[in-house]
Amino acid sequence: MPNSHVIQYLDNECSVQIPAEFLEQLGIQAGECVELTCRDDAITLVKAGSPDSGAGDASL
Repeated sequence: MPNSHVIQYLDNECSVQIPAEFLEQLGIQAGECVELTCRDDAITLVKAGSPDSGAGDASL
């Protein structure tokens, strides 16, 4: 389900607010570690240590 957001500057980094309902669907709570990967024109967020996180995957 597409959901448009504005990228905001925060100190020397940028941020995007993620809707709580998206995080709930992934089983992620505020304060938990996540992994971000960038491929082509997409950024993927997964819960750190999940099977999809790429932990132990030398190609990332």
